[in-house]
Amino acid sequence: MNEHSLSFPEDYAADAPIWESKGFYCEACLLAGGRSYRLFFYEPVRLAQDIAADLGHCGAFFEPNLVVVAAVNREQMERAARWLVETRQLTELKPEADGP
Repeated sequence: MNEHSLSFPEDYAADAPIWESKGFYCEACLLAGGRSYRLFFYEPVRLAQDIAADLGHCGAFFEPNLVVVAAVNREQMERAARWLVETRQLTELKPEADGP
């Protein structure tokens, strides 16, 4: 069950520095266990900012498949994806719909 892949859109490499500076990335897709999971990666400071903004706006914060990493870069995101698979956290994730 440790077989998995984390995929990124074709333009990720060119835009990676932008996403790292923004502190979040929401276009990665984890493929594992025959299912696909869209992951939302945040670094702690940006997450705190978004939580505060949402609490001020609507009184709540929610993000499915939220993964907090030290830095939003490919290495950290791949490490987190591997950890999710190895520790069997997939059961806690919301998979993408199988089709229309």
